[in-house]
Amino acid sequence: MVESPAATLRRLIDLCEGKKDVKKAPQVKQQPQEPEGKKPFGIMISNMFAASLTKTERTFPQIKDQLRKFAAVKRDDPINGKYSKQDYPYSGAGPLAGYHHCHLRDDAILIYTIKNNCLNLLFMCSHAEVEGKMVPKMARLLGGLALHPPSKEELQRTFM
Repeated sequence: MVESPAATLRRLIDLCEGKKDVKKAPQVKQQPQEPEGKKPFGIMISNMFAASLTKTERTFPQIKDQLRKFAAVKRDDPINGKYSKQDYPYSGAGPLAGYHHCHLRDDAILIYTIKNNCLNLLFMCSHAEVEGKMVPKMARLLGGLALHPPSKEELQRTFM
């Protein structure tokens, strides 16, 4: 059975807070419902996210700490929550319109989208990969990425 993106995000936060990753058996009790108008938010990752994170981690070994903090901020308020003042959508009608980017470190940029109640982690890159002549190439790359809910192993590799 495929886990919902909202359940995946809850599991990610539990992993980050040091709670054991135990899948609960179905409960008879009714789960508390979200307040009216607030839908649960999930997380999805692209097919290239893990590889780009590994590459970034070679330069910034502590990048997973910043990624955990980013996920915690976005969990509380995915649309308006800002990890830093350098967390914003690409503006204008250029090839990267519709994507968001966040500077997790000096030259470590997370590119993501927020769609269908999911935080979609797409790619980690440097400034050089999203500026000038590289923008059309990055837009083609991002447009071809497939999203999927992360497995337990992917969550541990990505955030632990």
